[in-house]
Amino acid sequence: MTITKTVLLDFKKFYLRDMRLLNYLGVYVPVEKKKYPMFFAFYCFMVFFFFMGILNGAQYLYTFINAQSIRDFAGTGYVANICSMTNVKAYYIFIQRKQVMQIFDDLNCQRFQPTTEKAKKLAQKGLDFYYKANVFLTVISVLACTFSVTTPIFYPKNGGLPFATWYPFNVSSTPIHQIVYLHQTIAVYYNTLINVSGDLLVAGLSTFIGVQCDLLCYELVEGRSDSLVDYITYHQEIVKLTQKSEQILSRIYFFQFFATTTGLCMTLFLITLVEPNTVEFLFLVIYLAAIFNLLLIPTLFSSELRRKSENIPMAAYSYPWVDAPKSLKRDLIFFIHRTQTPIQFQVVGFFNLSLEVFLKIVQSSFSYYTMLKNLMVQ
Repeated sequence: MTITKTVLLDFKKFYLRDMRLLNYLGVYVPVEKKKYPMFFAFYCFMVFFFFMGILNGAQYLYTFINAQSIRDFAGTGYVANICSMTNVKAYYIFIQRKQVMQIFDDLNCQRFQPTTEKAKKLAQKGLDFYYKANVFLTVISVLACTFSVTTPIFYPKNGGLPFATWYPFNVSSTPIHQIVYLHQTIAVYYNTLINVSGDLLVAGLSTFIGVQCDLLCYELVEGRSDSLVDYITYHQEIVKLTQKSEQILSRIYFFQFFATTTGLCMTLFLITLVEPNTVEFLFLVIYLAAIFNLLLIPTLFSSELRRKSENIPMAAYSYPWVDAPKSLKRDLIFFIHRTQTPIQFQVVGFFNLSLEVFLKIVQSSFSYYTMLKNLMVQ
């Protein structure tokens, strides 16, 4: 009996909202195969150069021109490095948009569909968990962004602007000050939402591949096919999808690890310098939580993907092989041996995208924070 995929679960529809958001934010990935109006190119230019480019550049210029102490350096770097990741993520997603579109087209292929109502519920459970994490990360990141642009109202700093920046003109006069304030506000919201969308793209891919591992385990345990070739082909398709996804995210997270390490380190350092029970202290705590979760969410989902893939060999052993011919038993042994290599994302071939690496980054951040604290004391 060959596996028949009869129960349709529209994976594309589930992820379509996230892909549309990327397009609305100026990251051009036409997954819906529709032409965008001519002014869309101008809109993308405004987002990445006029808003985010100017804000990020002004922050780094302040660091090189006006920063006179470790506190000044940290006061700019804790935001600038995270904001710069927006351009990195947008760039790599844009130049690899064909691969993203191909993966998106593959989501609803017959091979990846659940076979029964029970399998459909199993897949839906994984998607529901992703949706909750999606909402959580978006809310906490937007909350941190809102605090960052409203803090100057309650706690004057940076010349009354949300971020320490350098401009080649006087920004203290009216209406220049209000225009620059509005510019920084719009830019940081774009930065936040694109950063979050990039991380949720990784979490979404990890979720989908993890769901496929669950479905493969289910079909193996149930013995829904008399041909082991169906399972071997299914596993190969999952591995291919993982490799395609890894090509998109690999270089992004090479830079993300650096940005997160420095962001956590500098934010911790700044928290120790401000008075508790102040608006700025509350903002820094929320911002720290947002940075923390920007890396925790994708590494958590990637680790969950690996855990689910490690269930495949045991599920294969549960296949009803006792009365099967010797040729099938031999093929099953090879299949179990092959699936013992876990499915996981790697970052530029150096390290895995996992909770273990996340914990090492947090440890490194605390080490660098201690170093900054000692330099400040000296």
